[in-house]
Amino acid sequence: MNQPAVVAEYPKRLADRWKSLLVGLLFFVTADTGLLSSLGAWVYVAIVAVVWPRFSAILLVLIGITQDAPGLANQWWYPAFATAGISTLVYYLIATRGMNVSRILRDQRIVYCSVFALCVVAYGLLVSVIQNDFGGYMQSAERPPILLAGLACFMIVTALISLRLLSLNPELKKGFVYVLILAVIHGAFVLIMQAVADKTLFHSPEGVQNILGAAQLTNKTFLGIPRLTGTYLTPNGFGLCMALLLALLAYLKWHDHAQAKKVAWAFLMFGALISVATLSKDVTLFFMGCSFLLFSGIYGLWRTTGGLVLLCIAAAVVVDVRYGSDIKSLAAVFRIPTAANLEQSYRFQAWNYVIAHFTFLDWITGTGLAYWPTMFENALGFKLADPHSWILALPGEYGVIGLLFYGYLLLELCIRALTGDARTRVLSLILLYFIFVIDLFEVLLPLGNTPLTYIIWLLIGLSMSPKTRVKRSGVSSGAAYVPDPA
Repeated sequence: MNQPAVVAEYPKRLADRWKSLLVGLLFFVTADTGLLSSLGAWVYVAIVAVVWPRFSAILLVLIGITQDAPGLANQWWYPAFATAGISTLVYYLIATRGMNVSRILRDQRIVYCSVFALCVVAYGLLVSVIQNDFGGYMQSAERPPILLAGLACFMIVTALISLRLLSLNPELKKGFVYVLILAVIHGAFVLIMQAVADKTLFHSPEGVQNILGAAQLTNKTFLGIPRLTGTYLTPNGFGLCMALLLALLAYLKWHDHAQAKKVAWAFLMFGALISVATLSKDVTLFFMGCSFLLFSGIYGLWRTTGGLVLLCIAAAVVVDVRYGSDIKSLAAVFRIPTAANLEQSYRFQAWNYVIAHFTFLDWITGTGLAYWPTMFENALGFKLADPHSWILALPGEYGVIGLLFYGYLLLELCIRALTGDARTRVLSLILLYFIFVIDLFEVLLPLGNTPLTYIIWLLIGLSMSPKTRVKRSGVSSGAAYVPDPA
C-alpha cells in the first residue's frame, strides 16, 4: 500500500528517535532531582518547546504522567502541559501550512467524534453561564466553568494534533514509542523505590504534605507499606495513568503475533506490580479486564478463559490461606464498602444525594460544569469534582446531549471492535471497558480537564484510524493515520 503523500513531504530525520529518548531522559532527570527548583521541569519543557518544537508531542505525554515531582510540583503541572500543548499546536499550523484541508481532515470518523465532543463541552459551558447568571445553580468559584471547558477542549485538540504530527515524521513516531517504554520503566522504578525507601520519595515538598495529610496514604497495608502514589498524588490517578499508557504502548508495539505475545505478558507483569502497589480496586479491575482482552486477542477466548479460571482458583486458595473467613479484612485492603460502612463511603453519599434531589429537568438540560463541588460541599460537607460515576455525571453536567455523545462514541467503538484489525479490535474493547465500565466508579475522564483526558483521546484517535478498517477480503482500507512505528 502506498504511504500518504503527506509523509513524503517531510524529510526523514534518522536521529529523531534518539533525540526523543534524550528528551525523555533529561525530562525525568530534571523532574526527579529538583536541582533547578520545583518548576525546573517546566523551564526545561519551555526550552525544548522553543528549540525543538517537533518534540512537543513527546513532552505532553511526559508531563501527563508526572503530576508531582521534586522538579515539577503539582501547581506547575498545568502550566507545563499548556506550554508544550501550545507549542504542539503552533508547530502543527506551521508544518501543515499550504496543505489541502481535505487531506488534513481526511480521517472523518475521529473528526466527527472530536467535534461532537467539543460541542458538548461548549454546551456545558453555556449551561453553566445560564445557571450561574440567571438564578439557577451556583457554579463553583474555585473551578471556573470557562477554565474547565477550555482545558477539556485543549486536551482533546492537542491529543489529535499530536497524532497527526507523529504521522508526519515516522522517525519521531518511533521515538515516541521509545519514550513510552522509558516512562513505563520509570514508573515501575519510582514505585519500587517508594516501597523500599520512603513513600514520599520523588515528590515535591508540597506533594509530601498532601500525602502525609491523607490517612489512606500513610496507614500500612497487609504488605507492610502504605498505598503508593508513584508520580501522582493519588494511587488511583497513577494507576489509571499507567494503565492507559500501557494500553497505548501495547497498541503501538503490536506488529505481529510474536510481538503481541511479548506485549501481553509485559502488560500483565506491569499491571500486577501497579495493582499491588496502589491497592486500587478500579485499577486492579482495569488491568484484569485489559489483560483478558489482550490474551483473548492473541491466544483465543477459550484458552484465555481457561487460564483465567485457573488463576481465580489459585487466587482463591491464597486468599483463603491469608484471610480465611475474615472477608472484612480483605474488603478493607481494597476499601470495598460493606453493609456496615456503606453509608460512610463518599461515593455512596454523593450518588444517593444526586438521585434523591435532581429533578427531571436537571437530567434533561444538565446543571453545568462546576455545580458539583458547590452542591456537595453545601449538602454533604465535602467537595467532589463530580459524583464519580459517568451515569450520573454525564447527564448531570451535560443533559441529554451528553448522553447522545456517549451513544455516538459507543457506536463508533463497537464498529471498530467488529471491523478493525486485531490490535484495533482489542484497543476498541479496552476503551469500551474503560469508558463504560471502569468509569462507573471514576470521574468523567473522556470529557475531563486533566492530562488523563489527553491520553484517552490519543487512544480514541488510534482506534478510529481509517488504516485499521478491514475489508471482507482481509485487506486493510483507508489511508494511514499513524503508520506502524517500526
